[in-house]
Amino acid sequence: MKKYLNRATKTNLQKSEGIYLSKGLFADKELVMHIDMSPAKLPDLVINNPGIAVDLLVCMTNTAQITKYYDVLSTMKLSTALLEVFNGLSHHVEFPKEFIQFFLRNCMHQCSCSTENKVNKNRMVRLVNVFLWNIMKSKVINFEDIVVDVKQFCIEHNGIKECQDMLKYVISETAQKNL
Repeated sequence: MKKYLNRATKTNLQKSEGIYLSKGLFADKELVMHIDMSPAKLPDLVINNPGIAVDLLVCMTNTAQITKYYDVLSTMKLSTALLEVFNGLSHHVEFPKEFIQFFLRNCMHQCSCSTENKVNKNRMVRLVNVFLWNIMKSKVINFEDIVVDVKQFCIEHNGIKECQDMLKYVISETAQKNL
């Protein structure tokens, strides 16, 4: 298991290897404490094997170490794999409210501060926008907890159609709540 996990942080595992590692983690949830995993290795695992990262974090949910892993997850560089891991986890664990807020704010902030070219930055904004829709629809977080940040994000990126649509939704929801 150590060998597979070590390799999973360096390269994309073959499907059979990933299945073997995931089954092993779920068969013995204490195993996660003995296979030399650390929060510092999490970003590489997320990038190379997001599904295994989800399984590992699900198995670690009730350990004292999980907050260290959440801290690393919430400050990682924005990527499709990172959003995939967060989304996958949200179906299995109940995150602390503060973690979700910090994670979402960090994603929006990274879009705003990105030095990527316009095409890549717009792609990242669209990706975060779709992610925000999914988070709100699945009620992973209370809409009121992030409405100000989402509104600011949409205004800042109002040249992107998805942000315009989100802003209309935010304004209508806010108006309905105030009635």
